[in-house]
Amino acid sequence: MQLLNVLQLLSIWSILLPFCVGIIIIKRLDFDSKIIFMLVILGMVPQILSNEIFKITAFKNLTYNLYIPFEFACYAILFNKKFILERVKRIFYSTIIFFALISLFFVLKFNITSFFLNEWIIFNNLIQLIWAGVYLVQVYWVDDLEFDKREPFFWYLIAIICYTSCTTVYYSLWHIILSKSFDHFKFVRGIHHVFNISLYLLFTVGLLMNKKKNRFNGDFC
Repeated sequence: MQLLNVLQLLSIWSILLPFCVGIIIIKRLDFDSKIIFMLVILGMVPQILSNEIFKITAFKNLTYNLYIPFEFACYAILFNKKFILERVKRIFYSTIIFFALISLFFVLKFNITSFFLNEWIIFNNLIQLIWAGVYLVQVYWVDDLEFDKREPFFWYLIAIICYTSCTTVYYSLWHIILSKSFDHFKFVRGIHHVFNISLYLLFTVGLLMNKKKNRFNGDFC
C-alpha cells in the first residue's frame, strides 16, 4: 500500500481516538473538553464519508457543508469564555456577525447539496485563526491570564492553529487539487492528511489532560 493511502486511512479513522477517549472519561471532561468532544462527534460523519469509496452525492455535499457552521458554533462557544477584555470581545462578536452574513450569502447563492463550498470553510478557518491569534495577544496583555500546557485548552488551541493554517491553504487550492493536472502533486493531499491526524492526536492529548488534572486534585471517581 502506498504511503499516501496509508495516510488517508489514518486521517479518516484518527477521529475515533478522541471519540473513544472522550467516551471513557466523559464524566471528567471540563467545559472546553465537552465542546471538543461534541465537535468530534459532529465530525465523525463527514470524516468517514471523506473515504474515496463513497462517491460524491448530494448527501455527502450536504453533510460537508452543514458541518462548517456547526464547527464554527462549537469553536465560538469554546472561545466565548476565553475573551475577557472588552476590545477583544468586540472583535470576537464582529467576526461572528461577519460569518453569519457570509453563511447566509452562501446558503442563498449556492445549492449546498450540489457543491462542496470550499470558500465557506476558508472563511471559517480564517476566523478561527483570528480568534487564536487574538487570544494569544490577550494572554500577553493580561498578566494574570495563564496559558498552561497542563490545561486541555492549551492543546486544543495548538491543534486549531496547526490545522486551520494548513487547511486554509489546502482548500484555497481545492479546485486545482481536483483537476487531473494536479496528479503530480498528490503529496499535498498527504500533507493535509498529516495535519488532520495531528488535529485529532492533539485533541486526544487535551482530553487526557482532564484525567491527569483530576488525579492532581485527588479525584479518582
